[in-house]
Amino acid sequence: MHILFNLIQKILLYCLFSAIYKDFFATIINMIVVYNSKGGVGKSALSYSLSTDLETQLLSNDENQFLGYHPESKLYLNETMPIIRDAVYDLGGFETPFIEDVLEAASVIIIPVTVDFNSMKRGVQILKEFKHKKLLLVANQIENTDDFDYIKEIVKREVNTVIYPLKRSIIFRRSLETGMSVKQLYEESGLSKYSYRGIFKQYEAILKSLENSQ
Repeated sequence: MHILFNLIQKILLYCLFSAIYKDFFATIINMIVVYNSKGGVGKSALSYSLSTDLETQLLSNDENQFLGYHPESKLYLNETMPIIRDAVYDLGGFETPFIEDVLEAASVIIIPVTVDFNSMKRGVQILKEFKHKKLLLVANQIENTDDFDYIKEIVKREVNTVIYPLKRSIIFRRSLETGMSVKQLYEESGLSKYSYRGIFKQYEAILKSLENSQ
């Protein structure tokens, strides 16, 4: 009987600590950071849509119009950003002391790059520096397959990584104008589903990758 009691006690303790560990792990894996120190790569538009569609908070260190649309957005100018769960961080490339801490705490770092060489160069630097993290490189604002092939060629000279294509689309401008996310705009009507089917398929691949990591 004493042996059985000890066994039950150990099982209960294991279940308790497993639940605590699971909650702690969830705190980590629900923190998504969209970052490239190069401006103009589409960080804010992507951050806004992802945070809306994943139903998370949106934190940014850069003033932009999208923050006004998001019901749970917070702007941190020259001040430390908190490390919280269920949040998407839109990080501009400013020399602020907390950026390193946020990147280290992130469960997923999304790195948008364009055909601009400097954006790719800085993207590769992030891939190398944070290779211990889950990283998603997004070839953003691409016009055609040549653009995507060019980005793959430059990046894979330095780092072997999966690259998600995301073509240039009016849907991001409409997102800025309406405050709707990519998914919301896609699902607006039968016509919108047809018109945005290509860009949504690419965007959905990024969404699914993030959902699978949770």
